[in-house]
Amino acid sequence: MIGPLTGRRPIRQPGGRDMWVECIDRDDVVLVAARRLADTSADRCFSVRELAADLPMDIGEALTKVGALEEQDWVFRWEDNLATPPTPGSRWGIRQHATLTVRRRCEVLEVCADGYRILDDRDDPVLFDPSCFRVVDSAEPGFWVTERGDENERYASPRDWARPGFFEDYYDGGRAVRDKFWNDLRRLYPRTWQERRGGRQK
Repeated sequence: MIGPLTGRRPIRQPGGRDMWVECIDRDDVVLVAARRLADTSADRCFSVRELAADLPMDIGEALTKVGALEEQDWVFRWEDNLATPPTPGSRWGIRQHATLTVRRRCEVLEVCADGYRILDDRDDPVLFDPSCFRVVDSAEPGFWVTERGDENERYASPRDWARPGFFEDYYDGGRAVRDKFWNDLRRLYPRTWQERRGGRQK
């Protein structure tokens, strides 16, 4: 997941109606090899040393590629002390994105630091890396307020959701924020509302 950033500058508000993406199963060569190694390992993990030997690939290049996959939330380091840099022997697990159904189409509720916030299979508004998706419809809601961060990362969301800490309050269990989110979803994203909560309440 991608965290919020302070210090933004507004840019032109986009047009359009909505944006839809489809969850994909990434077929990156390095990730495919990592999955194969993890699937045949007793601890369901792999190391960069094993990966480099399997491909074959230089250890340094393998570390760089695994680091990029970690940034995109496809793999995670299976260690207690994540403050120390990874080594060739570090054990890595594979993110299955268990809360996403492959090939399911989802409406993008906001863009945050270039990530997509969507309702996952548990109806949680989760922020995912764009590499998890294929864009089906790139149109964007006219009510989105769009800004750029200090490193030119993009933020686009309903105005009330753009306030700092909105989704942190949501996940902290704030009843008022949760009620607001679902009321806004019903008003602003009626197709997603009907597919999820609206359809279940019939």
